[in-house]
Amino acid sequence: MKVLCVDDHTLFRKGLVALLEADPRFEVVADLGNAPDAIEWLGKNEADLVTVDLALNQGSGLDLLASIRQFRPNQRTIVLTMFTHTTMEQKARALGASDYICKDVPPAQLCERLAATYAAPAPSDLDIGNYQDPISALTHRQLDIFRLLGRGLTTREVAEQLMLSPKTVESHRLKIKEMLKVRHVGELVALSARLFPHG
Repeated sequence: MKVLCVDDHTLFRKGLVALLEADPRFEVVADLGNAPDAIEWLGKNEADLVTVDLALNQGSGLDLLASIRQFRPNQRTIVLTMFTHTTMEQKARALGASDYICKDVPPAQLCERLAATYAAPAPSDLDIGNYQDPISALTHRQLDIFRLLGRGLTTREVAEQLMLSPKTVESHRLKIKEMLKVRHVGELVALSARLFPHG
């Protein structure tokens, strides 16, 4: 599979390239240090996977994800970052990131997760029909919460916007996960972003 690596730390980026090139499943077609170069490259070339660091010198990783989602919705993107905050993961997944991986992950695990992302359906291939019936069973309040999560808001931010307690929002979120048969909050955020692309 062809991989584009985007990271402004040259030493890490070159190390990632070496790691992937040592695995016969991967071919690194380019490694770039900023968002503008990545957008320009993707406008002329193809990659099966794009790894994105959130902290870039020119443009943020989130901005890059938003741009990729706009002009190439089928593109599989993976965030590879030092940020471990749930908020950042939710925002990245809301912008179409297929996976969110911390840079301290063991090398072998990183390769397996990239391969798994490549094998999974592309974002726009998601069969949303499978979720229509469960979603129609959500209450108005649960639907409001579900939509806001898809915009990348945290539990506290959702609570403030809907004038609820964080505990109430968390309770609804767990119920929504159960009803939609979603295991992780990241999957819930990604699903919401796919079903309600305009929030």
